[in-house]
Amino acid sequence: WTLYEQVAIAAMDCQSLDVAK
Repeated sequence: WTLYEQVAIAAMDCQSLDVAK
């Protein structure tokens, strides 16, 4: 993965966690 992809994936993971809460 490129750095950009890692950042994008991390952002999506954070959003998913926020929604789960």
